[in-house]
Amino acid sequence: MIYGDGRQYIDGVLKPLGIKPSVVIDIQTYHDNPARLEIAEDFGRLNRNSPGDHNNDGYDETSGAYQIIASGPRLEFTLSPRSGLLVRPVVEIAGLPAGPLSATMDGRWVDRMVHLENGSVLIELPGESAFPVTVNVKVGQ
Repeated sequence: MIYGDGRQYIDGVLKPLGIKPSVVIDIQTYHDNPARLEIAEDFGRLNRNSPGDHNNDGYDETSGAYQIIASGPRLEFTLSPRSGLLVRPVVEIAGLPAGPLSATMDGRWVDRMVHLENGSVLIELPGESAFPVTVNVKVGQ
């Protein structure tokens, strides 16, 4: 899969397309040290068993995306950098009901969302942050 910013992972290796080298270094550093994702049980849970999650932390190294299983139409989670920056995190969410989707990151609208053929939703979060960010996802009006 190729993400909207030109990232793609082939067998877990970053293969950027048209991304500045300085940004590629930041993305690779982030991929090697993904953030800690915290989610309240009421909203869902991390999927620590995806085939590409090499260390059962909820981050699938082969796709470069966090894996979440939602328990309803609303979701809130926090991403906290372990080292360095959060750099354009990607989150794949299974279990959301069908319907119009909206998402914010620290109150800012997120516009890169896509429904995948398997029923999951893929969200590409914007920008970089040295601090924790809170993401809210909602299905419906």
